[in-house]
Amino acid sequence: GRRRRLRPPSRHPGPACPARPLTPSHAARARPARPTSSTCPGSRPASNWTGQRREGRGGRDGRQPRAPTPVPLPVRRAAATWVAPSDPPPRPYQAAIISTCLLHNTLVCLPTGTGKTLVAAAVVSNFARWFPAGLTVFLAPTRPLVTQQAAAIAAAVGAGPEACLELTGSVAASARAAAWDAPSLRHVFATPQAFANDLRVGAAPAGRITCVVVDECHRAVGKAGAAAAVRRLAAGGSKCRVVGLSATPGATREAVQEVVTTLGAARIEHRAEGDADLAPFVHARAADTVVVPSPPTPDAARRSAVAALRTCLREAGTGYRGPGDPA
Repeated sequence: GRRRRLRPPSRHPGPACPARPLTPSHAARARPARPTSSTCPGSRPASNWTGQRREGRGGRDGRQPRAPTPVPLPVRRAAATWVAPSDPPPRPYQAAIISTCLLHNTLVCLPTGTGKTLVAAAVVSNFARWFPAGLTVFLAPTRPLVTQQAAAIAAAVGAGPEACLELTGSVAASARAAAWDAPSLRHVFATPQAFANDLRVGAAPAGRITCVVVDECHRAVGKAGAAAAVRRLAAGGSKCRVVGLSATPGATREAVQEVVTTLGAARIEHRAEGDADLAPFVHARAADTVVVPSPPTPDAARRSAVAALRTCLREAGTGYRGPGDPA
């Protein structure tokens, strides 16, 4: 899509600056590069995406510090830029969150309906550009959510059906193993348990996975499928980006800490409805509490069912004795 080159923004961008610049990665420090096409490998042209330069602050003399160990990226020119949707464009808080997620494992806490899916779409699209041979994985807790998020993100990044794959427990393990090897595959949408199982048996190519987005990540604790998958990737030495999305990360400090530990999150991007950068996009709501009394019908049905069960037990000769039965 059409790109525009941004002037170096201030250290603390305000409302006039739509996107906070990324801290440069090793690849971005290598050399300046003109923006490249935002079309993801194996996908349709995403004409509604615009590129943004990854600006660095440099040292005191204005020169960029030398990276100790350059990161071998397949496409260095693509790694010099990141893309974000232009129709609609990301809100200022979304652009700031996207830039953080691209460089750090991040826990994103946004209220429902404030654009977590757009953040996820921007993250997976950029990792698909930077690593054309890699795979991005989006985990949703239920099958309907997998289908819903797959459709939304595929439309946002312009990915065709040949580049996307839905994996749930309803798909046979043998079929899932074959699907992982599709040459045109770029984006995988799966339930956590299906993904964890495929990692465990070696069907999922862990070495190709560059980014994992965990939706409803407050569930990624203990022995949950998402937690098991992230731990298995980390134990295998996988160097993928992990981003967690949740409106309610936890009710206690300990619960939030468990999610942060599981994801290996180095940053937390939290916005509440009253925050200055989010408040203009939150609509006022009126809430009324309605107390519905419990009807007597369930109690009557329960008594009838218990009476019928007692009758069946007596007629079956089980020796059952209920209340009021002779000894």
